[in-house]
Amino acid sequence: MTPTQLITHYGSQAAVADVAELTDTAIGHWVKQGWIPYDKQDFFEHDSAGQLKASWLDLPAEKRPKHLREATAE
Repeated sequence: MTPTQLITHYGSQAAVADVAELTDTAIGHWVKQGWIPYDKQDFFEHDSAGQLKASWLDLPAEKRPKHLREATAE
């Protein structure tokens, strides 16, 4: 999932921060960098009852597990 998808689902950056018990600054960092750490994606997948989907492919290649970096390098 992307930061845009996450904010769209919850309605605002502040709402995302409240659900995850994080600061608005942390969520703003995700928006700025353009990706959400996988463990947080997993949290939001469960919180949204699967409406949002965690995906390693939404992370920069260097943040993916090695076997996925190799599988998606082309």
